[in-house]
Amino acid sequence: MYKETVMKHIVVDLEMNNVQRKSEAREICRLETIEIGAVMLDDNLQEMG
Repeated sequence: MYKETVMKHIVVDLEMNNVQRKSEAREICRLETIEIGAVMLDDNLQEMG
């Protein structure tokens, strides 16, 4: 029996802001993530449930 392989793609979108230069947080990182989005696509690049 032949089983079809389905390739899945995950697309992640990160929206970032610069951290102010005077901020103590800048010692850890220079950008802060303010929004995260993701979608899973099939072989035809159609959105999956």
